[in-house]
Amino acid sequence: MKKRDDQSELDAQGSCCGVDESRQSRPDILFWIGLIGVSIGYLLHLAADPSGWVGSMSHSIFRLMNQMWLGLALGIIALGLIGKVPRARAYVHIMCIWGQTFYRGN
Repeated sequence: MKKRDDQSELDAQGSCCGVDESRQSRPDILFWIGLIGVSIGYLLHLAADPSGWVGSMSHSIFRLMNQMWLGLALGIIALGLIGKVPRARAYVHIMCIWGQTFYRGN
């Protein structure tokens, strides 16, 4: 009976972590500006091959993205897989790998 009362109290309070679920999330401005800028630079190199500093910038973006695409794809996949693991279980596995002495800072 006690467990049911605790659960109903938790449901009445909302989240146990103090997260306000009614608050709307804002878009990540830095992410979108960066994505749009890199996309424009990449496409500009493919379409026009400009000269001067714009050409140098677009060529650098083109080379960087061509070298980084595999690492970015693997990172996105890894984050997706990590997001599927429950936090309590992930904490136990990390503690088993690192050990108690590392976590305490000794």
